[in-house]
Amino acid sequence: MSDRTVVVFDFDLTLTRWETASRFFKGLLRRQPWRLAVVALVLPVLVPLWVVPQTRQRSIRFAVWVATFGRSRQALAALAVAHADAVFGGQEPVFLAQGVERLRQHLAQGDKVVIATGCWEPLARALLEREGLQHVPLVASTLRPYLGG
Repeated sequence: MSDRTVVVFDFDLTLTRWETASRFFKGLLRRQPWRLAVVALVLPVLVPLWVVPQTRQRSIRFAVWVATFGRSRQALAALAVAHADAVFGGQEPVFLAQGVERLRQHLAQGDKVVIATGCWEPLARALLEREGLQHVPLVASTLRPYLGG
């Protein structure tokens, strides 16, 4: 049995400044106006789904589906890497210094550190690599193909 302490860090708004997946998928929608138009056309249905906590995920899944429609896993992974490059090249830091500092302290103490997130795994991985944290185990979300998205 190991005496190492296990420490789990949340990714979004603990290590990063924003909801990373939301920012990424919104960006994918904005890249091609027709995708944004599809979401806008369905807003009369999506808004009531968003308001009710039990159905909120359906509206989010629809928007993610539109953002990913017609894109292969490889294309989406490349877009995630490009997004990570773009946000790291921006004016605002991606990661919160206090959170990263605390994570590094735990690593230095020999603790077992895991990052957990609802963010899409390739996106979270690309961001962690740019921060030099690619060696930290990551538990993240996946996407399942459905009707072309």
